[in-house]
Amino acid sequence: MLKSGLRSQPSRSPGLGLLIPVLAIIAATLLVGAGRTAATAPPHGLPDCAVSERPALHSGYDEWAQTFLDPAFTLRPSYEPPDLREAVVNGQRVTLRSFVHEPLQAMLDTAASEGATVAITSGYRSFSDQRHLHAASPGFEDAVARPGHSEHQLGTAVDLGGDRDWLRLNAPRFGFALSYPASRSPQWTCYREEPWHFRYFGAERARAIEESGLSPREWLWAEGAGAP
Repeated sequence: MLKSGLRSQPSRSPGLGLLIPVLAIIAATLLVGAGRTAATAPPHGLPDCAVSERPALHSGYDEWAQTFLDPAFTLRPSYEPPDLREAVVNGQRVTLRSFVHEPLQAMLDTAASEGATVAITSGYRSFSDQRHLHAASPGFEDAVARPGHSEHQLGTAVDLGGDRDWLRLNAPRFGFALSYPASRSPQWTCYREEPWHFRYFGAERARAIEESGLSPREWLWAEGAGAP
């Protein structure tokens, strides 16, 4: 965050004609910096990262693009989207909600055509799957979500390995947003940076999240998804 102040000091060395343009440049710099700060400031009222078991708001199966999850907000153990489908994508089996397979395939096809290597490492995980993973990962509370708190249970999150720079730059146009970007983690995402974890939002929302400079968690809260 840019914090700067300008204090007028009497000076006889520079003439007024030189001082005015210098002040104009400094003022312009401060305005640009203030704009960046405002654009990336966390939204008002964003909850802290306290651990709790509050039912996730907007947790209907048709609200997949609004569901707000973090260490406090959780899905019910029985949450399992009815349209989960296992498919082979570029030779790899992955289970996701049916509408995610096509954009995922398109993204991987485009990556390959542009010389980038992208591999799928994880898709849908049930409450039970996440419980076993969490139990096997002691000491990683800020890296492995507790059961019910993982975006993987939504069936719209996928872990991708390979060319991370290509994914970071291109995933939003296919509808995928990076859930835990380095610039916002862990302070505002509540989890460590995960350059491999992408959640599907649809192209319009994913681009809006990218352009906001916020993480998906912050953006959802700002858009009202974290409120009743």
